[in-house]
Amino acid sequence: MRHDLDKARALAVAGQHDEAEHVLRSLEPSPRVLFNLGWHLCRRGHWRAGLELMHYGGREAGVFGSPPIAGPLWNFENLEGKTVLLRGEGGFGDEICNVRWAEPLSALGARVIATCQANLLPVLATAPGVALACAHGGAGIPTYDYWLPAMSGPYYFDVARGAYLMPPFERRAKSERFTVGVCWAGNPEFEHDQRRRFPIEPLLALREHVRLVSFQRDHALIDLPAGVDTACMTTWAETAGELVGMDLVISSCTAVAHLAAALGIPTWILIPRCPYYPWAVPGTRSVWYDSVRLYRQTEDWPFAQLKADLEALTHAA
Repeated sequence: MRHDLDKARALAVAGQHDEAEHVLRSLEPSPRVLFNLGWHLCRRGHWRAGLELMHYGGREAGVFGSPPIAGPLWNFENLEGKTVLLRGEGGFGDEICNVRWAEPLSALGARVIATCQANLLPVLATAPGVALACAHGGAGIPTYDYWLPAMSGPYYFDVARGAYLMPPFERRAKSERFTVGVCWAGNPEFEHDQRRRFPIEPLLALREHVRLVSFQRDHALIDLPAGVDTACMTTWAETAGELVGMDLVISSCTAVAHLAAALGIPTWILIPRCPYYPWAVPGTRSVWYDSVRLYRQTEDWPFAQLKADLEALTHAA
């Protein structure tokens, strides 16, 4: 069975998704098989069914979300007058992406406590529906009636595509020149980080047409060529302030991309043949964010199309 799982994974990485799904459906339903089948259901737009399998199989296999915490998991009980802990999971990008579920929980009558990594607190605390934001495991977390793992949000609610973050931060003024923020690598500890990385040179070559600002921090740092500026990113609130000064953000699948999209900034994301589950549905548009355009790897990374689209955009601006 391990051999067949490896075969399915290799097919998916090569972009042969129907073939990979066929192999998975021939296997006994282990947690890892169910997790991968859930991804394929998401690919077909069946978010609730897909996330149910990813929620169950992925958590059992230890490849999705975080371990359970104390208290009853919400299972569609009446929330009027109840307190729900929306537990952030995954990396920074996952927590930014999934704080959106506070708003529909609040609409059901719940007081929503959102937990996240401490340095995201100033940004996520002001997301719609969040009554209180706390750091994971902090001593100040109040008692709650139910909890909900944030990465399983699409199992409970329809995905809403609009911008949802408008925290109080100092905004960077926009330049007179069309300005593009760029970010080419995320956390190298992510299981599939090597697949989402792309060559940096074609991205930096765009400085011939626009003003470029690097939002790369901590990982994959390089000596930037003349004409490329660096954003001030001491905190996530500061990063958000820098992002709103951009006319466009171009990134791999990173937390910067999620933050820009959640702020409603036009965001172009380069994604590999087998993308992270929010980008699994085929096409150039995202069912998660109105402001996102997806550039999908085929035989190569689509830099020619991206450059053409950028030239058309700047000529129209």
